Amino acid sequence: IKEFSEDFVCVKQNGKWGLIDAYGEERAPLKYDKIWPLSEGFASVELNDKWGYIDEMGNEIISLKYDGALPFMGGMAGVLLDGKWGYLDKLGQEAIGLQYDGVWFFSEGLASVKLNDKWGYIDEMGAVVIPFIYDNGYSFEGVFAEVILNRTHGYIDRAGEFFNEIE
Repeated sequence: IKEFSEDFVCVKQNGKWGLIDAYGEERAPLKYDKIWPLSEGFASVELNDKWGYIDEMGNEIISLKYDGALPFMGGMAGVLLDGKWGYLDKLGQEAIGLQYDGVWFFSEGLASVKLNDKWGYIDEMGAVVIPFIYDNGYSFEGVFAEVILNRTHGYIDRAGEFFNEIE
């Protein structure tokens, strides 16, 4: 059993995962190889090495065709297909094309993405707002995001200004 998320819990029985609600009612059948907890009304699920999304009632709403799928955050979810990452919106449409080597969650309207071994930040339209210069980049929490630049841990603000410490 994984933790409750949005009044549902992921459960595993006989090696397969599914969803039950707070009353113990099965919502998604115990048939998936892996499952992420619900986030923004969707759970990413894996079956036979392909990922997609189900809703809180267990309906497969985004087909299981991806090689990887992150939970929805900020209205979008990162997906992997043929070695490249991009983002889907909640309708299952590619909101930001599959072009990145790595992606992270949207937070505060920005997401860190990896291209050619460096991380930068894009907005919800896919525009680069902070250049690809970081060794690693994490989600914004408030006005700052943790980054690694030239092996030094620090933080950046939304303008990309680097700080060794924040007070």
